[in-house]
Amino acid sequence: MKKYFITAVMLLSFSSYAGADQRTVIELSPEHRDMVLTEMRDFLKTVQQINLALSEEDFAQAAK
Repeated sequence: MKKYFITAVMLLSFSSYAGADQRTVIELSPEHRDMVLTEMRDFLKTVQQINLALSEEDFAQAAK
């Protein structure tokens, strides 16, 4: 029963959030767009490496 309640709450919160999208488009030159995307990919790669190290309990690598 608790599992269904949690699922229902999650679905309701996601559906109410979907209608509240207030993002703003930021126009960038092609060069700046490429730079931002490269940085975002680097951030994602770093977060993935940290998560992998933490899952293996390699705290020194995660800190690095």
